[in-house]
Amino acid sequence: MEDSFTIKYVFKFEDNFEQVFQIDIDEESLQIKPPEYQPQDWTKLENHQCKECPLTDSDHKYCPAAVAVQPMVDAFGNDQSFEEVEVTVTVPERRYRKKTYLQEGARSMLGILMPVSVCPVLAP
Repeated sequence: MEDSFTIKYVFKFEDNFEQVFQIDIDEESLQIKPPEYQPQDWTKLENHQCKECPLTDSDHKYCPAAVAVQPMVDAFGNDQSFEEVEVTVTVPERRYRKKTYLQEGARSMLGILMPVSVCPVLAP
C-alpha cells in the first residue's frame, strides 16, 4: 500500500508472551488495508447486520467492522479481560507504553480499528 502509515500494538502478558497487531492505514482514504486472511463465517454481513447499515450482502459478503476486529477476537477470545498486560503502541511519531488491563488495551485498539474498517456507519 502506497502512502500509508502503520500503528503497531504489542500486548505483553505477565508470562512474557507477546501478541502483536499491525494496522496499516491508507493516508488519503484513512481506511485499513484489506485483510490478507479469510474472514470467518461470524463476520458475514447477514449475521446481526446493524439496522443503520446501508450495505447489502449482494455487494458485501462480510461486515467490514467485524472483519477488522477478527484477529483481535481470535487472539484474545480465551483471555480474561482483567488480565494485566503491558501495551505498547507505536505510531510514526512516537511510542506509548502502559501497564494496564487487557480490556483497556483492546478498547484502545478497537477505537482505531472500527473507524478505519471501511464501515460506512462508523467511518464518519
